[in-house]
Amino acid sequence: MNKLGNLQSTVDQNASTTKAALQDAQSANSSALADIESATRDLGSDLANIESATRGLGADLADIESATRGLGGSLADIADNTASTATRVNNLAASNREALSEVKQATTDVGNKLSAD
Repeated sequence: MNKLGNLQSTVDQNASTTKAALQDAQSANSSALADIESATRDLGSDLANIESATRGLGADLADIESATRGLGGSLADIADNTASTATRVNNLAASNREALSEVKQATTDVGNKLSAD
C-alpha cells in the first residue's frame, strides 16, 4: 500500500504542478491579450491621425491646384499685356521713323532753300 500511496502523492504533486503551470500560462496569456488590445487601440488612433492628416493634405493640394490655375490666368494676362505693349512699341517705332523721315526731308528742304538764297 505504501507504493500506492507514493504513486498517489506523485500524481497529486504532478496535478498541482500542472494546475499551477496552467494558471501561470493563463495569466501570461491574459496579460499578452491585454497588451495586444492596447496596441490595437493605439494603432487605430494612429490610423485615425493618418487619415485626418491625409484629408488635410488633400485640402492643401486642392488649394495649391486652385492657386496654380489662378497663376496660369495671371500669366496669360501678363502674356496678353506684353503682346499689347509690344504692338504699341512697334507702332510708336514706325511713327517715329516716319516723323524722322519728315524731319530729314524738312532739313533737306531748308538746306536746299538756304543754298538757293
